[in-house]
Amino acid sequence: MNSDILTMPVTLLGLALLLAMLIERVLEIVRSTVDYFEAKSGNAGKWTKKAETIRNNIELRLDAAKAGNPQDFSLVMRLLTWYINRNESAVGGAFVISVDKIRMLTLKVRCKMIAVVLGLVFAALLQIDLFELVRLSQILAADPNTIIDYQPRWYGIVLAGISMGFGAGPLHKIITALEKARKGRAEPEA
Repeated sequence: MNSDILTMPVTLLGLALLLAMLIERVLEIVRSTVDYFEAKSGNAGKWTKKAETIRNNIELRLDAAKAGNPQDFSLVMRLLTWYINRNESAVGGAFVISVDKIRMLTLKVRCKMIAVVLGLVFAALLQIDLFELVRLSQILAADPNTIIDYQPRWYGIVLAGISMGFGAGPLHKIITALEKARKGRAEPEA
């Protein structure tokens, strides 16, 4: 086997994993900074208002679901588990909406959106196509002297960007799954 193990596909896959970890760390810093400035400014009122708005919307949907069929009501109740604080008892039969859960879910969704956008930008700038890189790494593993032609495709770049945005763990799982699928297809052909 060729002593130069840092071939282009392996290097780009490693770079994708490194960028995914970098995105995770940057967003942890951003979240900590947001937490710090929110605590310092004492701006908890906006989350309370948001919880009240959600509570009012839920009450309207519950009333509409009660008037409709029971399946709609059970669906609305399952959706409520995202917002209901199970640790506190209901007051007068009303559900208690957790301001902390509202804040946590909102920040989590915003951070994931930012992470995916960053992942897409990095993948597009560096032309990281997961499908093509896994294919080429399999070819080079079989014959290291093969001349490869790297032609990234848009859907591979989009998959790379989204998976980089979700972090190094999910990206590693996707790469492993692609390698297994490629090996599984290659064995019956041989």
